[in-house]
Amino acid sequence: MVNVGKYNTLKVIKAVDFGLYLDGGEGNIPSASKTTDERECKFDVTTQTPTRAGYKFLGWAETRNAYTPSTKTSYTVKRSEGTTKTLYAVWKALYTVTYTDGVDEVTLFEDQSHTVESGSDPPAFQGKPTRSGYVFDCWKSSDYLGGWIDWQNKVYNDVTYVAFWKEDRNNNGVADESETRYTITYQDGANGQYFNTQTFTDQLSGLKTPAFTNPVNRPGYVISGWSPSLSTTIAGNTTYTAIWSKDDNNNGVPDERDPKYTVTY
Repeated sequence: MVNVGKYNTLKVIKAVDFGLYLDGGEGNIPSASKTTDERECKFDVTTQTPTRAGYKFLGWAETRNAYTPSTKTSYTVKRSEGTTKTLYAVWKALYTVTYTDGVDEVTLFEDQSHTVESGSDPPAFQGKPTRSGYVFDCWKSSDYLGGWIDWQNKVYNDVTYVAFWKEDRNNNGVADESETRYTITYQDGANGQYFNTQTFTDQLSGLKTPAFTNPVNRPGYVISGWSPSLSTTIAGNTTYTAIWSKDDNNNGVPDERDPKYTVTY
């Protein structure tokens, strides 16, 4: 006769005075699969799959606290041996790896979460993190002191990786801090006699050329253009020299572009 019972965390399967004990530790073990006759009990342990929150069941081992399970699929306990045998559940901790965009005001991408076994490589982020005006720099996680830890090659706990970004104002895919900076200069061609030289430093290629804004003091003339011709965007260090045209009526329009009238007496 075979009786199935439970003793604390043990699922006990016993045939008269001999049997097989399955010790699931902190896991829950379902009813056992078994075959018996008068001389021995044979237990198919492949059907014994205990569950434990936050862990993956790897199999059964013949020693307590084993890291790898036995390859045996069944065990036979003989009456002639008059004893019992205990198998121990082998568990692998499961952890969650989460990726988040690290931006509060908008959602750049939905959080991605993956469940992996302890000691596994972190699963790759699915897709490519992008953000207008920025380039993706790296993933980092916070430590218990509130600092930041670089990417770890193995997973040994729940971890949330936060995207770090670097500014890319010209949207060329290169972090601004790594780019060459340029200087844009406006001069009057007369050593500052008509306006002070205006300089814009620390400029990035591809951005809009900054506009000339200095006050001009040259009565009877107006700036009609620049040499070289003013570029819409920045391509390098450039000095623009004012081109002057007569403006006798000081209306801000070169005389050559003003309509002409005839007065007759």
